Amino acid sequence: MADEHKTEVPATAPEEKEQESKVLTQDEVNRIIAERLERERKKYADYEDLRKKAETLEAEKRQREEKELLEQKKYEELLKQREEELQRLKSVAEKYEQWQKQEQERIDKEMESLTETQKAIVNALPLEQRLQAINEFKSSTAAKPGITPMKGGKVDGFEVRPKSQEEVDKLFEAWRKGLLK
Repeated sequence: MADEHKTEVPATAPEEKEQESKVLTQDEVNRIIAERLERERKKYADYEDLRKKAETLEAEKRQREEKELLEQKKYEELLKQREEELQRLKSVAEKYEQWQKQEQERIDKEMESLTETQKAIVNALPLEQRLQAINEFKSSTAAKPGITPMKGGKVDGFEVRPKSQEEVDKLFEAWRKGLLK
């Protein structure tokens, strides 16, 4: 400890005492500095780990935000497609309703020449099949033998006198199927 320079000064005045307490050896100064540095190092020892964790969290946050943004765009696009499909379906529904109305008007007009039984049959059918049934009734009526209730008529050379329209319709159906000539 030859490096140590310690001088003792007799304590006579308060200024000298204060000066004496300020005088330190080089080893003491080095020790104080080393302790101070060690405290500072300990204070920031986990700084690098914290910095890495913060960077990782920040990167995860960015990825999550990007993913959420992509999902939001995907859902917005899907919503747009669904709205377009809904508009298209509404348009189709409106056109179908117009067609049904026009078709029903045509059917009502065409049904005027049918019997009540034929009208009941036609009305029991789905709208799409009604005109076809009416046309079948009309085409078969033109070739139908002249039979009326109570008056009668000839079928296969025999005189027939049905008592009701239902009997006429049954005879007509048999004739149509080829059972009668």
